[in-house]
Amino acid sequence: MKRLLPVIICLLWLQLVTAQNPADYKWQNRAVVVFTDSTNSEKFEAQRKELTAGIKGFEERKLVLLHSTPGKFKQYLPMDSGWRDDVGIYDQMLDKEADFEVILIGLDGGVKLRQREILESSYLFKIIDSMPMRQAELKRSN
Repeated sequence: MKRLLPVIICLLWLQLVTAQNPADYKWQNRAVVVFTDSTNSEKFEAQRKELTAGIKGFEERKLVLLHSTPGKFKQYLPMDSGWRDDVGIYDQMLDKEADFEVILIGLDGGVKLRQREILESSYLFKIIDSMPMRQAELKRSN
């Protein structure tokens, strides 16, 4: 069993690193996708700091944090993936009138929250914890 653990960890890491868009996380992770018009957005940095402060809650809720800009995206949590070519996420999902938007995508791939202000960790966790799939996860863990 001890020999299998490093292999399992490597496979999980590879799966996260090779994900190409939020749809790749379906049924495995919830995704917080932050859309901005540039890679060095001050609003994104403020959002990242807010969510990073709640990293333990991110892990417990199987969350990943993605930053999407015109032409590219990057995963920040639970690990930094480096910038990748965007396969249309920005153009398909962003409200065209917004220069900053946060979207929560559930395990089922559906949009659960969409807002144009900084998303507080406590509010994010409250929304997720009220979802039926999260309630089932909590029951199984007890």
